[in-house]
Amino acid sequence: MTDEEVYLKRSLEGGLGYTQNQLKEIFHFLEEIEIRKMLSRSTDDLYFGLDGFIVGLFKKEIAR
Repeated sequence: MTDEEVYLKRSLEGGLGYTQNQLKEIFHFLEEIEIRKMLSRSTDDLYFGLDGFIVGLFKKEIAR
């Protein structure tokens, strides 16, 4: 789907997905803390979690 289609439809139709390398490239200016597979959660759980997804934790370096 193109950017224009997203704006016209006002929906991502389920979201975006990125590979581990794409996440590293997108957030290259941040310090990588962790990139891992998302933990599965039950539908009753209050936290989001789906098989097959990856998650990344990055932090901004503090200028001194």
